[in-house]
Order: sequence, then C-alpha cells, then structure tokens
Amino acid sequence: VSDKNHGTLDNASGVAAVLDAASLIPATARVGVVVSDAEELAVAGVRAWCRSRQPAIALNCDSVDDDGPLLAMYSRSSPAEVVSHLQAVAKANGETIRVTRLIPGILTDHVPLAAAGWQALTLSRGTFRTLQRIHTHRDTLDWMSGSGIAGAARVLAHTAMELD
Repeated sequence: VSDKNHGTLDNASGVAAVLDAASLIPATARVGVVVSDAEELAVAGVRAWCRSRQPAIALNCDSVDDDGPLLAMYSRSSPAEVVSHLQAVAKANGETIRVTRLIPGILTDHVPLAAAGWQALTLSRGTFRTLQRIHTHRDTLDWMSGSGIAGAARVLAHTAMELD
C-alpha cells in the first residue's frame, strides 16, 4: 500500500513460515497452500479466491516474530476442532500458544474465510513490541533474524497433516 516499510515481519515472515511448513508436508497429503495478495487492501486477494471455493479448514499465517509465544487468533466463533489440534501440536513441539479472538482493528486473511463458513484462524508469533513494529520503518531484517519461523512452520505443518 505504501513504501513506509519493507514488510519483513508483515508479512514476509508469514510467507516464509508457510513455505517452510509446505516443505515438511508429504506430497500425498490433502493439503493445499495459497499465498494471497492485497491483505492491506481489505484482504481483497483472499476474498476473491474464496468466492469460488467450498468452505473447509484454513490455517493462515501472518507476522512471525523471533520472540514471544505463538498466537492463534480467530474471528466469529472459535474453530474448536482446529484449535484443539493446534494446541496439541504446539505442546508436542515445545511451543507456547495463546488462543484468542482476533485483536480489534486487525484484519487478516482468515477473516473473509471465516465469514464464508470456513473453520479458519491466523497463527502469528510475537509480543506487544511486535505490534509496535508492524507497518513502520522498523519492519526490516535489521530488527529480526527469522529465528521464530521454523517453530511456527512445524506447528502449521503438523496441524495441517493431523487435520488432513
């Protein structure tokens, strides 16, 4: 939308986690990967994509910082089955995870999916300091190493395989 930041945290780190997760999933798994566009333009990319799809399960990943717990955010009602698997996988992988309703004022790609009847949530990692960095000049590689991505990717991949 603008050139005020490089988008390292939001959302290159989420794309990196999804691609890393995809590399961990066997080719025989019934799991698809979608990398949408235009999130900052009212999630236009995923809105257009989901119009022609039947509701299913979606694990969105957005903003994976180096520090902090994993955070699973949902809108509308909690996708209980997905949350249950995600929590069990996180625990098995030594990851701390918080599950909460989407923070007011934040729009992620799972929102239009949930509105269309999908069991959907967004997985992130970070702290309050993470939120302070998004969409600022500090959203660069100078401010993060990417060390939180692999753990988030493992949780995404193993959860997707369990839900397959």
